[in-house]
Amino acid sequence: MAVKTAPLLIGSGLGFTLALCWVTVQLLTGSASDASPLKVPDFSYKNVEKKVLSTEVFQLYAEYKKELPPASVVSQPTPEPNYSLSAEQESAQQGLLDQLRSGEFSYQLTGIFSEGQAFAVLRQTNLRTGETVTKRVQPGGELDGYQVTQVGHRTLTLERGQQKVELVMFKAIQKEMR
Repeated sequence: MAVKTAPLLIGSGLGFTLALCWVTVQLLTGSASDASPLKVPDFSYKNVEKKVLSTEVFQLYAEYKKELPPASVVSQPTPEPNYSLSAEQESAQQGLLDQLRSGEFSYQLTGIFSEGQAFAVLRQTNLRTGETVTKRVQPGGELDGYQVTQVGHRTLTLERGQQKVELVMFKAIQKEMR
């Protein structure tokens, strides 16, 4: 199919290029000598009926252009991403952590202050919206279902049932404390 349509697309330039290549090969290999004239093969498309080729091209185009039956589109609802941990994953959070996840929120300890009674400052990030809020907690307080049991120099201790979590301010501190 591509060979039949080539004359329409490329024209006589292909014949000239092929002839030029053939002559160059003859001269470089020494096949052509001064005594015998070069016999250049006929690379033209004189023997091909352009009318037949153009008819075939139009027929192929007509087949291509035929309208396809409409595809049946079945739209499936995109599941909403789950930003919260499962209850099992949430209760598995134990020990020293640099962040605590509870529901759709993530909590990071950003500061500890001693102003009379010690208190901790946390960054609460809504995992769905990305919105952040600063929270202040102190011993005896509550944070998303966790009891604040202790505010240390570098850690905040939270408990919920048998689960005990210590939030640390920086990962480097977490390595030192182990």
